[in-house]
Amino acid sequence: LSGVVYDADGQPAAEVWVVAYDSQMVTGDEEDWLTETDAEGRWSLEVPAGRYRVRYIPYHSLNLAEDWQGDGLACDTEPLPLGAEQAVDLAWSLEEGGELAGVVVDSLGDPVPGVTLTAETTLVRTTTYPRQALSGADGSFLLSGIPMEAGESGTWRVEAHHEEWPVQFLGDPSSYIPITAQSWQVEPGTLGDLGTLGLLDGIRIT
Repeated sequence: LSGVVYDADGQPAAEVWVVAYDSQMVTGDEEDWLTETDAEGRWSLEVPAGRYRVRYIPYHSLNLAEDWQGDGLACDTEPLPLGAEQAVDLAWSLEEGGELAGVVVDSLGDPVPGVTLTAETTLVRTTTYPRQALSGADGSFLLSGIPMEAGESGTWRVEAHHEEWPVQFLGDPSSYIPITAQSWQVEPGTLGDLGTLGLLDGIRIT
């Protein structure tokens, strides 16, 4: 299996993970079934004869939405047949994702660097790979490449992880429980500014 991946502007997309799954949605040895695109957007995988689904997962820094080769997502896509000694060359274009930006502060209003932020969909069932970002020295973060189904908007929560704070969902106010957490509407190709978001201190046990 081989191919080339393009971005939303039709340019070759580097730094995109490409994963092959067999017809039972099982992926094999990481070295053979997973690779990344080069500067020209090219990729190649050495896999045995069979039927495969191909998944494209952009790096977290890219504002490109993950996708699957073909129509639909995951199991909805039709597996590609690959015969013995056969070479299949594919081409696929990724759509622009949505973005969420904000600033993380502590209870005193000081910025908190080194917080891992994860965009989490409010859908009960999803096949999307988590989009993550790390807050900078000024507490700012940018979550890019948030995917939407069929180019539509989606609703997302932002989960925060830091070794000095309990795991929580950011908002106004923040919450420890997903069902009560604030969520935001994300539109394809747009930047949502979440503003300044405070971390809950929790209870420290020593």
